[in-house]
Amino acid sequence: MCKFKSVLFSLLSGIFVILFPILSGTIASIFKIGVPGVYYLQFGFMVIPLIVLLIFMITKRISFKEIGKFSFKNLIWYIPCLLIYIPVAIKGFEGKDFVSALGLFLLYFTVGVTEELYYRVLNRYFLDKSFKAIPAIIISTLIFGLGHTSAFLSSGNVIETLLIVINALIFGFMATMLLYITDTVYPLMIIHFIFDFETKFTLISGDELMVAEIIRGAIMSVYCIYLIVYIIRKEKGLDIEPISL
Repeated sequence: MCKFKSVLFSLLSGIFVILFPILSGTIASIFKIGVPGVYYLQFGFMVIPLIVLLIFMITKRISFKEIGKFSFKNLIWYIPCLLIYIPVAIKGFEGKDFVSALGLFLLYFTVGVTEELYYRVLNRYFLDKSFKAIPAIIISTLIFGLGHTSAFLSSGNVIETLLIVINALIFGFMATMLLYITDTVYPLMIIHFIFDFETKFTLISGDELMVAEIIRGAIMSVYCIYLIVYIIRKEKGLDIEPISL
């Protein structure tokens, strides 16, 4: 596969997965669906790209073992990620009714699983055919960040959207490097899920939340520096084995 096709397929898969939250948000706005109904609507729409990907895996005869095996040894790489939850959790969390809490759980768990499979695993599947590790990581990160520009459609706030995109770029860079180092996506699904989920329960809001997000981005940036140095030193020539799909 040529480099152009590798990037194109990665980009199209990234665009495909963000169409569903945009579509569900549009439907919720048109029919004025309130909370918690919108959570369940968005959850239902996010299941669709997940099903599509599962069909793709079946047709390509891809087993779940090939996208990562659980290893206690690899868990050490994810311990620093726990620090990114502290800034948002510093003031504690608000309680929500069971129906809303369940809707949020289903929605963001599905988002975490689906986005990690598309933006991390599927992107790597396409990009590793034409690129070495670092270029593939950078391209995958940019596509992940681009996907989060859709946040402007719901917020309408340029500054808020910019902060979301920057954090997505940093998180995507960190997550993609962790995938290349550990060869497993499962911990990233959980990290991604909690990353999104806790912001819906935190007592921090407004400018305080913005500051918390900036601090969270700074923490991830420091870890990203360590990860990129590790990859470069360990893989002189960047010849990291791709996931076998």
